Amino acid sequence: MLPRANLSEMLLEVFTWTGADQAFTSVTGGEGRLKDLHVTTAAMLVAHGCNVFAAPR
Repeated sequence: MLPRANLSEMLLEVFTWTGADQAFTSVTGGEGRLKDLHVTTAAMLVAHGCNVFAAPR
């Protein structure tokens, strides 16, 4: 049996190994203003991969 793992934490760990979060840039070409943009990017990738989308309010 495989141990339970948190998918978002695993993705953040891979980001630290590979720097893959740097591939996600702003559409406007500007620099991101969020300090924890990599966390938001990981959350959206996990949500998209699990077919769980954030609904606009």
